Amino acid sequence: MIDPGYARTMARYNAWQNAQLSEALDGVSLEVLRADHAAFFGSILGTLNHLLWADRVWMHRLAPDLVSAPDGSIAQSVDLCPTVGVWTAERFATDGRIRHWAEALHALDLTGEMTIASRLAGGDAPARGVRDPYVQPPDPSPRAGARDDDALGPGSPGQRSVCHAQGE
Repeated sequence: MIDPGYARTMARYNAWQNAQLSEALDGVSLEVLRADHAAFFGSILGTLNHLLWADRVWMHRLAPDLVSAPDGSIAQSVDLCPTVGVWTAERFATDGRIRHWAEALHALDLTGEMTIASRLAGGDAPARGVRDPYVQPPDPSPRAGARDDDALGPGSPGQRSVCHAQGE
C-alpha cells in the first residue's frame, strides 16, 4: 500500500521532471513543437498538453476544491496551451497543486477503494447526475480508437475500473 510519504516523493519527482523538461524545451521553435511527429498525440506540444490535461482530470477527481476540471475532451486536450511558455507556467502551477495535495495527505486518505466509471466506454454516469465534461463522441479512426482503449487501462471496454488505494 502506498503511504503519504510515497505520494509526496512522487509529487516532488513529478515537479522536478517537468522542470527538467521545460529546460530542455527552452529554445525549441514553436514550429518543431507543433509539427506532427506521428506521436500518439501528434506533436510534442500536443503530447505535453495531453499529459497536463490528464493530470488535471485526475487531480480534479481527487481534490476538486484544489484543481479545476480542464476544459475539453481527450481529443481537445492537445490544444490546452498554445505555446511552450504557457504550458510551462500552467505545468508549474499544476505541479504546485499536486504537491500541495500530497503534503496534506494522511494515511487514512489512502485507505479503501475508489471507483471510476469511464464514460468513454459507456460506464455509469457520475454521481448526482453531473455531466462528465470529458465525454466525447466516438471517433472511428484507428488512432482515436487506440487512444480511447488506452485511456481505459486494463480490462475490456465498458468494464468498470476500480482503482484501489493499494495501487492494485
